[in-house]
Amino acid sequence: MRIGREPAGMIIDARNSAVELTRDADFVIAGAGVAGISLALELAGKYSVILLESGGIEPEQDTQSLYDGKSSGLNYSLLGSRLRFLGGTSNHWGGWCGKLDDIDFEARDWVPHSGWPITSADLEPFHQRTADILDLGSGNFDTDTMVPPENHAFRISGTRLTQRVMRFSNPVTRMGEKYRPALENTAGLTVLLNANLVDLKLHEDGKKLESALVRTLNGRSGQITAKHFILASGGIENARLLLSCRSQMTQGLGNEKGLVGRFFMEHPHVTAAEMFALDENWCQGQMALRRDDDHWFGLMVAPSKKSLSEQRCLNFRGHIFNIECQSDDPIELRVMMEQAPNPDSRVRLTSTLDALGLPRIDLNWQLTALDWHGIQCMGRLVGEALGARSLGRVKLRDWVMEQDGRRIGFGSHHMGTTRMADDPAAGVVDRNCRVFGTSNLFVAGSSVFATGGAINPTFTLTALALRLAEHLTGLVR
Repeated sequence: MRIGREPAGMIIDARNSAVELTRDADFVIAGAGVAGISLALELAGKYSVILLESGGIEPEQDTQSLYDGKSSGLNYSLLGSRLRFLGGTSNHWGGWCGKLDDIDFEARDWVPHSGWPITSADLEPFHQRTADILDLGSGNFDTDTMVPPENHAFRISGTRLTQRVMRFSNPVTRMGEKYRPALENTAGLTVLLNANLVDLKLHEDGKKLESALVRTLNGRSGQITAKHFILASGGIENARLLLSCRSQMTQGLGNEKGLVGRFFMEHPHVTAAEMFALDENWCQGQMALRRDDDHWFGLMVAPSKKSLSEQRCLNFRGHIFNIECQSDDPIELRVMMEQAPNPDSRVRLTSTLDALGLPRIDLNWQLTALDWHGIQCMGRLVGEALGARSLGRVKLRDWVMEQDGRRIGFGSHHMGTTRMADDPAAGVVDRNCRVFGTSNLFVAGSSVFATGGAINPTFTLTALALRLAEHLTGLVR
């Protein structure tokens, strides 16, 4: 184990001319968001770690503008969906957390390119630690142990729907704010603010990375050598960085099969249907939150595993919004949908360069016929369940039947662009998040998701980061 230059942790500004940017460490992590900070704090103390953050403590426009690019598919905000300063997008995170369903990890014959090389059980050991990091109180998401079936909000037992728990971060965890003292005081950890990763250099064997080139917006640069390198810059930026590392590999790193940037997935957010309640008492209780000690959780409606298979549709989560909830008032059914993995939904580089000389991106976010089938299937399943209990009726909105993509919203959940697989012909990283074709380059965050399920990705990506930290701990001697 090598000891870093600074015996105690510290946060320093790479733009400062007194700061040495040519350094050496056991680990270099690019990106100080949820995944990057979680990884750094798990590894630091045992090893020397350099955590690179493109921004500062507070947002700055010139740094944020590095995210700008082109959106050539469905309408998408590349700037508004991401934040580029300490803590990353946790700085505008809503605090919603949930666990992927078991079926989300499985290969489904009606969902092309589905299936992870790991199962939900592989992440289970990290759930309570993840809950602690994100201030959830508990890593338990089992509906029946938290809420007796007779108290379930939707009262739909025996139908083709079920309940799922959403936990809420309390208070909503801002990673930069909460963990700043630890980042400043953990031995062996150095956080370089305003330090942008712009290239990764390979050893002459073409597999082992030797160094990371770092550049600041005020013109400073340095080269950091390390044993292992981890990209934790977000679901879009991880792909951009791999594609941009073309000084030695013309197609970019990890892109021998042309898969980097493909399979971009979001969670389409749709107010897809109007509901008319026949039971006002039932209606009034739908959005009630429940307490688990000092922490809040809520229930959402979801399809059963059996109904997903029978209907050959995608996963979803539904919740109900209304104003007065009277039987003659329509109630909005808002749904977060799983998106099918689609190689044509992708991130590509453009010829336009940013202020650091990196190519800006073109995001072509696309939906398929299976995605639209999933939205329509959701309406049918909810309508059947409520009708069977004489609780209400559901009417899908016309634009859903017309498949009008202009009405699709999104959750700012960027997934899939460096997907996990056992075969390099099917993914960019292996089951331990190592980039295929390299020996010491890893990716953390939701870009490694093989499928996205229908739940916010923060809980899963944090558990994956902890699993990666455990794996890396076993590699460094």
